[in-house]
Amino acid sequence: MTYTHRHIIAGVSWFFGLPAVGISLLFSGLLPVDQSVGAATISLLWGAGLLGVFGSWAWQDAPQHGKSRYVALSFTMGWILLPFLVVFPYLLLTRGVKEGFASSLQWFCVVIGVLIFFVGVIPWLGRTFF
Repeated sequence: MTYTHRHIIAGVSWFFGLPAVGISLLFSGLLPVDQSVGAATISLLWGAGLLGVFGSWAWQDAPQHGKSRYVALSFTMGWILLPFLVVFPYLLLTRGVKEGFASSLQWFCVVIGVLIFFVGVIPWLGRTFF
């Protein structure tokens, strides 16, 4: 079994398994937290796990195709930014053209700030940990 097959199995298992087990435990009362807090925690763990599976696979796959592992790290970081980019069409649709454009411009400034931060952090991580 190749590492790609193992990561596909891990990804599918995580994709379906964590929500099934987590929600079952949450609604049965076996987790001692409020349902909204528990559901948010399960969602964050679920997203982080999927990000980890993709990052682990990409980290091993990139060098086999002659690319740097930092390319894999960049694309993995891109998954974190994807929810920010979905906001633009939503703002235009819900607020109209004028207010939507203004809100999108404000959100764009936030996204650019996050990108500038990550552009500075990735080389630092490379020097510090790799």
